[in-house]
Amino acid sequence: MLGVLDTAKARVLAAESSLDLVEISTESDPPVAKILNHQKWLFQQKKAHAAKPPREKGARIQDVRMRAGISDTDYEVKAASVRRFLAEGSKVKVAVKFRSHEDATPEIADPLLKKVAADLSDIAVIESDPKPRGRSFVMTLAPAKSA
Repeated sequence: MLGVLDTAKARVLAAESSLDLVEISTESDPPVAKILNHQKWLFQQKKAHAAKPPREKGARIQDVRMRAGISDTDYEVKAASVRRFLAEGSKVKVAVKFRSHEDATPEIADPLLKKVAADLSDIAVIESDPKPRGRSFVMTLAPAKSA
């Protein structure tokens, strides 16, 4: 630490040492500067940034859509997809879509969504109960906490 120096004198000291004069803080009075190897400092910053673990992604929400009159085999395929998404740690939004006259009988969606929740109760918890949204009923499942 050299204290307060004239800019010209600081440049001469940096040149004699074959280093760079780098301004650290411009807002302070007098401005703060360091004598250092700027390329080496940049490399160290880049290396430190690369060594940090990647940031975790927020809870992803996967979307699985079913029709109100889904067949048993199609239901099993959709349930297997939901199970896989939950095993990966994602939340799953299960939607039962209605077409044309089906939206006149929304009560057929509730048992289907409850069946999904019951079939997956070993690995999932209901985060939001079945609710109507436009021309569909939606329920959100989250992975169960393993103890």
